[in-house]
Amino acid sequence: MLERVNKLKNDFKVKTSFSKDNSYRNVYIVDLLWDSNDADYIPKRVMFERSEFEDHTLLQLVLSYFGVKRGSLFDHRNNYGNHVDRNKTFPALKRFLDDYDLMAYSVDGSCHSVDSVDITFYDEDCKVFQVELPRFDYLFSDTEDAIGTFNFLLREQYGLLADKSEEEDDEEW
Repeated sequence: MLERVNKLKNDFKVKTSFSKDNSYRNVYIVDLLWDSNDADYIPKRVMFERSEFEDHTLLQLVLSYFGVKRGSLFDHRNNYGNHVDRNKTFPALKRFLDDYDLMAYSVDGSCHSVDSVDITFYDEDCKVFQVELPRFDYLFSDTEDAIGTFNFLLREQYGLLADKSEEEDDEEW
């Protein structure tokens, strides 16, 4: 029965509680669980100030993209959170992850896939909220719409183009 109750708790979009650690105020904590190699999992935790997270549409879009295991817009084998290192749809993605310290590494090198994305918000009163981003595939009408929007945000918010390789982009930096 406890397992059933815990499952029901996970079905709610927003869970609230009070933090015992009052040092977290107005921050988002992003917890990523990366698959390094054959189910060797490496957790990665990154903290963002409230305004940084809420004003960064590209960051939210990337996290939403990773949250999809099997989507309808792209082939799931080398897209979404799978095999980030081989993502040909958005080649600049790995660099974005490195620059925002979201990428995890193991002794084998960079992890290849995201297993899970959990986002927690701590408000000014230390109240805790579990954040659920919208499903990536539901945000766009088709694949071209998704790629166009992603490219626009990479260019506008980050100065990169999704359809350029890292080598080509390094020349501009």
